[in-house]
Amino acid sequence: MLIGAPESAMNLGPIFVTLLGLSTLSSLFAALFIALPYCTPSPRLAALVPLALVVANVVYQPLADAENPLLKKATASTVEKYESDGKCVHVQRSLVRALQDQADDAVQDSKRSEGVPAMFFVSAEGGGIRAAYWTAMGLANLEETIPNFEDRIATMSGVSGGSLGIATWLAAVEATDSLIERRSLIHRFLSSDLLSPAIAGLLFLDTPRLFFGPLWFSARRDDVFEATIVNRWRQIAGADADLFARPLVNLCFKRMKHPPTVYFGATEVLMGAFAPMGNTNFGMPGGDRKFVNGLLRQSDLIRTNVVHSVVMSARFPFLSPTADVAVSLENVHDYLATDQAPLPRWIRVKMNDGKTPEGFPTIPGSARLGMLVDGGYFDNSGLTMTRYALNILGQHVPEPRPAVVVANEPQRRKRTFNAAFEARSQVATHVLHFSNDPTSACVDPAGWESTASSDVREALDRAKFRPRCRFEVDELEALFRPRWLSWVSSPVETILAVRAGHAAHELNAMEPQLLTRLYPSALFNYSLAGELTRQLCKGRNSLRTDECLSAGGQYGPTWRIRASGDLPGADAVKARAECKNLSQSPPLPLGWALHSDDTVLMQCLSASGALSARVQIAEAEENYRFVAASNKVEQVADAASVPAPDLPRRRRPR
Repeated sequence: MLIGAPESAMNLGPIFVTLLGLSTLSSLFAALFIALPYCTPSPRLAALVPLALVVANVVYQPLADAENPLLKKATASTVEKYESDGKCVHVQRSLVRALQDQADDAVQDSKRSEGVPAMFFVSAEGGGIRAAYWTAMGLANLEETIPNFEDRIATMSGVSGGSLGIATWLAAVEATDSLIERRSLIHRFLSSDLLSPAIAGLLFLDTPRLFFGPLWFSARRDDVFEATIVNRWRQIAGADADLFARPLVNLCFKRMKHPPTVYFGATEVLMGAFAPMGNTNFGMPGGDRKFVNGLLRQSDLIRTNVVHSVVMSARFPFLSPTADVAVSLENVHDYLATDQAPLPRWIRVKMNDGKTPEGFPTIPGSARLGMLVDGGYFDNSGLTMTRYALNILGQHVPEPRPAVVVANEPQRRKRTFNAAFEARSQVATHVLHFSNDPTSACVDPAGWESTASSDVREALDRAKFRPRCRFEVDELEALFRPRWLSWVSSPVETILAVRAGHAAHELNAMEPQLLTRLYPSALFNYSLAGELTRQLCKGRNSLRTDECLSAGGQYGPTWRIRASGDLPGADAVKARAECKNLSQSPPLPLGWALHSDDTVLMQCLSASGALSARVQIAEAEENYRFVAASNKVEQVADAASVPAPDLPRRRRPR
């Protein structure tokens, strides 16, 4: 049952599936290594046979991943359906052209609505199912507080669980026009037990394959995980809800006027590089990767679907295997014979200059182009592609050229490169970063004297410092705790610490980058810990609210909490943003197992975050209008050769 219908493992739960799998494997181990050998004349010699099978199956692994056998039919039918569908909207295959179009759309839409031309750049960090829930629910709430939010998004970049959250929100946008129903779909889907099928795939598929090799089922645990996502979403949103099964490159969007460019980030093992997978002609950022990027466009990644890309972005250590990306040897040969390959001309001439003669034998087999694991190994913030897109928008834009019609886009109006070139400098570029780590929330440390160690109590007494948040005591405890076998644990601790440090660096580096823009833009850290701190500080009697808020350990320049103010049309969000009966010891959501209390808490905090984001964006757009008016007055004054009149001082963001 668990192999034929892997999503049925959700009905059993992770603990039962684990116990059932371990008991089954112990029986298999006992049969192969104890019972069967003792039925032969030479038990010790016979016990070496299954051991040899295990060694052979471990050593001789295939060079590349095969197509998911559990989704072959669903993928084929989806590809056939949307190849001839003219109602879907695509972004341009070039990221430069896509950003140009989106900037031009923002300027033209703002002229009709008399608003501020703005583009939103969304990034979502990893963190398991907690990151997925926080990201998807936050995007759904932002739709209610920011006008036309879904059509003003330029790029969406996620890693690990953040990738699943972005894909879930995109699927929910297509599934229904109702914001209430959209949040309900997201909640029901991401509250599902997606962990049990992955455990079942590990215990019932991958581990027995070590003994039986190709005689066992071909599906792997990552195939089971992908099939569970696709099937579960269809159960909830309807049989026609197939965004997860669509091809990622040139992804087709419905119900979106101006769809975004979407990137799911992974880490390439062999080069230690960031490997984004997106709906444009993706490649690894950086000019020194031209050779690999050329082969990437010939690899299996070009034909991958959304769910496969999401799962490759979330290849959690040990729970998921690495993704081995293949490229056929025929494509390698053809690529090396072209002018784009970094080879001397005399070698390319000997290879027929890229022209394969008639009757030339096809080169069989494939080569491993790369190995992909969780994107959080390289950058857990998801901001790498956001920063890359902002650089492209600000610098790498072609010079203006005469008017042309964009090819293969009959539904779009005529554009000019002049308009796109001018538009990219006029738009406000708001960056929204979803941070889901709750450990730095300022939880009341009441009773810490009775639980803290004597070393911590003595240190705090000497410093005459009274802890304001629980994490302050926990950090001190870590400093005084003995580190047994640190030479074993330090490498793992370093990886985790560098991951968090890299995310903090990316977030802090984003603010000065936005300050180089001609017009003011907002940077908002949509922080689970920050919003939880704001709610907890309301009920603290032993500490002033401003001191409590400032004690939050959230990194980044925009972690500060802002009041929601008077926002028109946000009454429904305000009602959901008040976390009722929240104790000073709230449950902190885990990474892969969300309790019902966790989801209720995150729904409330997500609504609160949407209000905070709206306030900061409103302030940035107010400053935008001031700067735009100043520039216009200066241009008129220069043309008339008269001094510009004095304007009110620009309001500084708090």
